[in-house]
Amino acid sequence: MEAFVVVAIIAVLLLILGVSLVSVAAGIMIVLIAALGGMLILFSICGIFLAMSKREDARLDGFEKPHGYDTAMYLCGEERIANIFPAEGVLRERIYRNTDCVVYVCRMKKRSVVIDRHSAIIIVTGIALSLPSLIAVVIEFVSMF
Repeated sequence: MEAFVVVAIIAVLLLILGVSLVSVAAGIMIVLIAALGGMLILFSICGIFLAMSKREDARLDGFEKPHGYDTAMYLCGEERIANIFPAEGVLRERIYRNTDCVVYVCRMKKRSVVIDRHSAIIIVTGIALSLPSLIAVVIEFVSMF
């Protein structure tokens, strides 16, 4: 929310300083394209991890902060692996249950990550929404000129 306020203040200041409305709109569109492109890259990399992963049975083993944010930890056999995304703070009791579950584990050379059902939905939805949004913003940007 704060980012929108900052962008609005900058846009108003630029208009007061005499910058044309088309130039301000083009700048905002470039920022949107960069943000949506970054989101698409993030979700595509996570989608590659999801495609490379294998299904395994696991059990939720609590929450930790291995990377500075709360992450769900899963026990897969004897190995304790962190989830790929931060743990949700809202509705945590509904999303993460202490029962046996099926997760996707992507094993890499130095570390492994778990993609639980909630994270898989986020990845697929993120790709499905960021790609058409990016295309729409690029088409609108090109049509401005």
